[in-house]
Amino acid sequence: MELSVESLHRLCAAQGLGEPHTLFTGGARYYPQRHQQEADAQLRRELDAAGVNGARGIDPEFLDLLGVVQRGAVEYYGWLQDAEGPYSVLVAAAGRVGVLAQRVGEKVAFERIDPARLVESFVFRLPNVPAARGEAISVREGDYADGASAVDAGGFRMSRPRSARAPEARRLEALVRAPRVGGGKLYTARRDHRGTRVRAADWLSFIDLPDGRWALYRTSGRGERSISAVPGTPQFIRKRLTELHATIG
Repeated sequence: MELSVESLHRLCAAQGLGEPHTLFTGGARYYPQRHQQEADAQLRRELDAAGVNGARGIDPEFLDLLGVVQRGAVEYYGWLQDAEGPYSVLVAAAGRVGVLAQRVGEKVAFERIDPARLVESFVFRLPNVPAARGEAISVREGDYADGASAVDAGGFRMSRPRSARAPEARRLEALVRAPRVGGGKLYTARRDHRGTRVRAADWLSFIDLPDGRWALYRTSGRGERSISAVPGTPQFIRKRLTELHATIG
């Protein structure tokens, strides 16, 4: 099942589902009166093409999936990049219903998934890049700072290591400066008992290099925060996302 981002915004408004998920920002928000009929007709054509629009209206099962996208109890999502370009993925579950939504350009595809395997389904949609080989790296967060001399370390900011700085910092700088074939930032969120959406404070980044994937993330220990980089195996990414989800208060 596939809809345009514009039609997704239109459908969410018509069904009282609120603003579309953050992954789907960018769709039209305002329709001049003279364009509303055209926009409604386009939505009907897309629903017809997806096979979810019948004589009695929109398929309730599809509306259930859309409701989970908008109000899922548990969700994992991210903005990704591979050799073909950027895309984004969301998996969400509520009760016995699980859904995966993938956006490429201005199109969003939906499919039903096993709600018990959300993380596995999410990680499976990451770019098909094997984990890198190498030893883990850990650098104090104090070595990261904003400024003109900073470099992007998968969503973190790292000041250029001085020659006297620890070899670990120089290793990490070399890693984040290497040519990339892709990457992404991964998040998790849930609904609290009041139905309010709460996102984990931290996230997991990954960078895909010609020789494989590295995962980058924050850790805390002994009162000090660090940035760590490890080979980005699917097993590690699943484990770290599950840990991040458990931190949501």
